[in-house]
Amino acid sequence: MREFFRVYGLILLLVAVGFYIAVQYMAPLPPRSMKLATGVTGGAYADIGERYRKILADEGITVDLVPTEGTVANLALLMDPKSEVDAALIQGGVGSADLQPDLRDLGSLFFEPVWVFTREGSRARRLTDLADRRIAIGQPGSGTQIVARQLLAASGVGPSDAELVEVGGDQAAAQLETGDLDAAFFVSARISPLLAKLAADHDLVLMDFVRAPAFRYALPFLSEVTLPAGTIDLPHDLPRNDITMVAPAAQLVIHKDLHPALVHLLLEAIAKVHRPRQDFAPEGRFPSATFVDYPLDSDAARFLEKGPSFFYRYLPFWAAVWADRLLILLVPILTLMIPLFRLGPPLYRWQIQRKLFKRYRQLRRIEMAALAEGADHALLSGELDKLQQELSGLKIPLAYAEDLYHLRLHIHWVRSQLQGRKPAL
Repeated sequence: MREFFRVYGLILLLVAVGFYIAVQYMAPLPPRSMKLATGVTGGAYADIGERYRKILADEGITVDLVPTEGTVANLALLMDPKSEVDAALIQGGVGSADLQPDLRDLGSLFFEPVWVFTREGSRARRLTDLADRRIAIGQPGSGTQIVARQLLAASGVGPSDAELVEVGGDQAAAQLETGDLDAAFFVSARISPLLAKLAADHDLVLMDFVRAPAFRYALPFLSEVTLPAGTIDLPHDLPRNDITMVAPAAQLVIHKDLHPALVHLLLEAIAKVHRPRQDFAPEGRFPSATFVDYPLDSDAARFLEKGPSFFYRYLPFWAAVWADRLLILLVPILTLMIPLFRLGPPLYRWQIQRKLFKRYRQLRRIEMAALAEGADHALLSGELDKLQQELSGLKIPLAYAEDLYHLRLHIHWVRSQLQGRKPAL
């Protein structure tokens, strides 16, 4: 048994070392909480963040929602280690992989059309017509302001060509209705009551982006969407014609070090929230691997193409986490164990035969000494007796008993040579 434990104990030790090395490369368990930067309190991003929070809470993960002024602030928080923000909702076209190389995308979520309302009396039908006008471009730090400035600049309307007023939302709508503004930009993925109210105002006109392909060429992050006639108010036929609009796509962006298990939970959340039909996209259009500003996270790429992995598809979240961890350990352990345990039987056989080979060397020495001139046969016979005695106390597994008895037979043969008679084999 000593040889058995020696051989297989060594194998188990090597497996344990392999297990220890594999553990060093295994990701830790996911944290129980994370921070998500959303947007203005009461806004669309805040509402979406709340829906994510409820979904992750069902799996035992606490999501702390961080309200901000908008996309610019969200990106700043993601890049600031002190903020501890793990993920953020951002508007397309604001960030870039060159400026924020440590960020990864989980995919685009929905289109956010740009709504531009102008005063009927201004006769402004294109953005180039807004020169020398007062224009609301959204609050500082908001994605609305960034895309408004980009669209105006592409149309040749810069800060020196028009009065750009940094207000948005209800405040911009109120000033537009009173005539204090000539035009106002809004960015919204849904037809909100505020936008419906503005569309119903006969003194206001919703701009039709008839040059949408040109804007897409100038600003590649934009997409072209259509607001069909009658969509806002079918009984009152609002709008009266199809309206072409340009739209960035909202995205969920994470820091590249976010735990893979949390990434998977976020991916499941965005699939539940954004896969159904939207105001500007059919069912299944989102989430999408297109319209992203950052490199797509590797897990997100697999998820968006093939869906959840095997464990996450059929097991509860925490069971899937442990199964994933065990799989990481199992692959290298099996890779190590299979050849080692195949090597075990020949090693064990060698250990047993080594004991017999040692005695065979002694027997061979005695035989050669007996053939030498002047050999002391009495001394050599004593050595054979000692060797025979050693064999009596030698513990050999039954499977190798034949080898033991062969050795005893050969000892008898050498003893016969010493006694000067012909060996009887």
